[in-house]
Amino acid sequence: ASFFDDVKVNLGGFIFSFNDLEHGILRANTRHPYQLTKPFSAMDLRKHLALQKLDPRVHFALNCGANSCPPVKKYTAEAIDEELRLSAMAFCEDENNVAIDEKNCQLQLSKILYWYQTDFVRSKDELPQKVAQYLRGKRKETLDKLTQQGNLSVKFLDYDWSSNNINTIVFEKGDLSDKSIFPYSRNPPPQKYDKGSRND
Repeated sequence: ASFFDDVKVNLGGFIFSFNDLEHGILRANTRHPYQLTKPFSAMDLRKHLALQKLDPRVHFALNCGANSCPPVKKYTAEAIDEELRLSAMAFCEDENNVAIDEKNCQLQLSKILYWYQTDFVRSKDELPQKVAQYLRGKRKETLDKLTQQGNLSVKFLDYDWSSNNINTIVFEKGDLSDKSIFPYSRNPPPQKYDKGSRND
């Protein structure tokens, strides 16, 4: 988890960690499931950059490098709504993310929908109907039928945290000339990495 907090980038003069970008910007300054406070406080100058409304489909577009994450895709400002719609459908059509066990009347879902359940619905009981919005054809018909029967259970699948590193690029410390570690500063001074400055 330290990678997503400790590695920072300078965007327009503001410093962001990956968690800042995900939970502060893309999730409309919404609390991380395992943290007590929102990423940006009321006095944080970055708060005005956050989206005004949380779109839960963003979870079908974010990739942290694990095998169970959604695939990496390119998104555009002009067509973001349609692109997120397609990503949501593609993710939920994958049996590794959404599996329907008709015989045992069970819906098996990616752990993403457990961690971020409140981004999608108010309660676990509403998840089947929400997921059905992203399905089509026979799978949608089956899930709708099981939901209407009223005895559908929901199980969350194990998450595969192993690295999806097919196209990994390894960077040496000397390759990075600027270490942005100055939160909230609009003009952080450039610094060189000192190979002896950290205990890796």
